[in-house]
Formats: sequence, structure tokens, C-alpha cells
Amino acid sequence: MTSAVLQPSGTSPSIRKYVWERLLDAEMNDRYWRDRAAIYATREKGLKIFLAITSSGTVAGWVVWQNFHLLWQVLSGMSALLAIALPILDYTGQVERASDVRKGWWELTTEYNRVWVRIDLDTDASIQEKTLPLEAKELNLVKIESRYFSRDETLIRKAQQDVLRARGLPSSK
Repeated sequence: MTSAVLQPSGTSPSIRKYVWERLLDAEMNDRYWRDRAAIYATREKGLKIFLAITSSGTVAGWVVWQNFHLLWQVLSGMSALLAIALPILDYTGQVERASDVRKGWWELTTEYNRVWVRIDLDTDASIQEKTLPLEAKELNLVKIESRYFSRDETLIRKAQQDVLRARGLPSSK
């Protein structure tokens, strides 16, 4: 015979809604920061390729450029400016920071999934106890995001739609 005290009372609808929304939000942020890091990496790669092509002294000797002197001068000038600007743009640092933020959101998604799987087995108090450290981690991630990045609303909406589609939920277009 099982004691009524040992039986979980289940969770209230408000706690279920809260965990579900936190889970979806964490998953959206995971996707958003994955895409954001990829954008920075692609930009950096493209700029470095352009710089490598246009800054090479041997390229200046190519016969093709003898007919396009002005174009070669413009590209050389852009290359010099880019060589100066690239360290200031710090795409390498942006990729690292965005990847770190993404990792944090991925971990939160995993943790919220664990809470969600057990939601019918735990009490409100137990769930609140589990989500408290997750909320603190979210707050820390948001602080890092606001310190180093501006928001990309278009990319956020794309990530939201991706989550809804992946979860089989109606789109909110």
C-alpha cells in the first residue's frame, strides 16, 4: 500500500505552461545562436578569402589586371582597408562568443526537456526547485548577449518558426 504523502500531486496548469514556454524559448535561442555563429563564421571566411585574393602581390602581375588598372587600384585599396578593419570587426571573437552562448542555450534546452519529461510525475514545488538554477543561467546568458550583440529580429522570427515547425505546432506568421 502506497502512502498518499509519497504520491506526487501533479503540476498545475500554470507550471506546465511556464516550463513548456521556457523549453520552447530555450530551443529557439539555441537555433538562433547556432545560426548567428554560422553567419559570423561565413562573413569572416568570405572577408579573409577576399583579402587573400586582393592583397597578394603576385596577383598584381596577372595579365588580366593590365586592362583593368582602375579596378585593381580600387580592389587594392579595399584590401588595405579590410586588413585594418578585420581585427576591429573581430569576427573570430564574435564566432567564439556566439558559440558559447549557443552552448548555454543548448544546455538549457536539454535541462528543460528533462523537466518537461517528468512534469506529470513531479510536484509544483519540485519543478520550481529544478527551474530556479535554470532561470539564473538564462539571466546570465541574456546579460552576455546584451553586452556583445545586437538583436536580429529577422533571425529570431526564423528560429521561432523553425521550433514551431520542428514541434509540429501551428505557425505564428
